[in-house]
Amino acid sequence: IQARRELDLFVPKGIDFHFEIDDMILSTLVTHIPVEMRSILGNLVTNSIEAMNNAGRINIRCRDLGAEIEIIVADTGCGIAKEIQPNIFDKDFSFGKKNGTGVGLWHAKEFVSAWGGSIEVNSTVGLGSTLTIRLPVNDRAKWYLPRLKFNSDSKIYVLDDQESGRALWQLKFDDTQLLNQTKFMSDVK
Repeated sequence: IQARRELDLFVPKGIDFHFEIDDMILSTLVTHIPVEMRSILGNLVTNSIEAMNNAGRINIRCRDLGAEIEIIVADTGCGIAKEIQPNIFDKDFSFGKKNGTGVGLWHAKEFVSAWGGSIEVNSTVGLGSTLTIRLPVNDRAKWYLPRLKFNSDSKIYVLDDQESGRALWQLKFDDTQLLNQTKFMSDVK
């Protein structure tokens, strides 16, 4: 969430930038160093910006896959040739950047690997690049409940003081066809 705030500040206006975080990812306990993760995401977005000449689309999606989380950074930039993709995580390797140092993606690989995860690239010249980070979920927050069981006689009350929270719950219950059994409230009056 902090990375999103920081990235919103420097992505040029000509780039269509989307950052999507699955709501349950907040329950995951994952080994990482927050400042390093923000640095990695900042570098990936900077690389995407430089590959697009200030016009195109960048999507970041953070997903909870159960046993691991997945962070995908995809762009519509110039892409990376297949023959150099195996080298992009090597220290001192740089391509297509006038002042590239070859440290950014190496740094990402080093830290993600140290956290027990992986990072990979999928790219097509002329179409763009997708970098995917996966990190293992070590545990869940104490408030996390993996499953709720309801039957046709259940009465469900959702108490949330935020309208957006109630709307999210309404969508979830609508998908399960339990909406007619559910009452949404902003206070206990």
